[in-house]
Amino acid sequence: MGTEERRPVLSVSVQSEVTHRSVEMIARIVADLSAKFDEAQGYATHRVTEYHHWILAKQGRVVRCFGYMGESGEIVCQTGAVTEAEKKLQYASKPPDRWLPDEQDVMTVASGWSFDPTKLSAASGPAATGIVARMK
Repeated sequence: MGTEERRPVLSVSVQSEVTHRSVEMIARIVADLSAKFDEAQGYATHRVTEYHHWILAKQGRVVRCFGYMGESGEIVCQTGAVTEAEKKLQYASKPPDRWLPDEQDVMTVASGWSFDPTKLSAASGPAATGIVARMK
């Protein structure tokens, strides 16, 4: 791959009710991508329902998944050890089952794991099918 590093990043549209099962399905997709690309990440955030998740998989295995449905106050995914990126969140000193993440927290974790999606722009690279950005 030369000097470029590619990590698949999965973004999903949250249009229906989020359940433990639906997050498990997304985590399975992220894990499958990581089996092919060594590492993959998945993120979602929805302001209306206050749903937020981040998933990290390596070599076909989910190593971290956290999902929160603010509308119901339910943790829908909580597996793996808290990562260094998550330790930077303002509530990191609390147990994860008491975390109340928001959209910015998803971006903070994304930035810590790879890159901050809010920093992408037209100058990040040319439009291409299947490639959102290249990391150098």
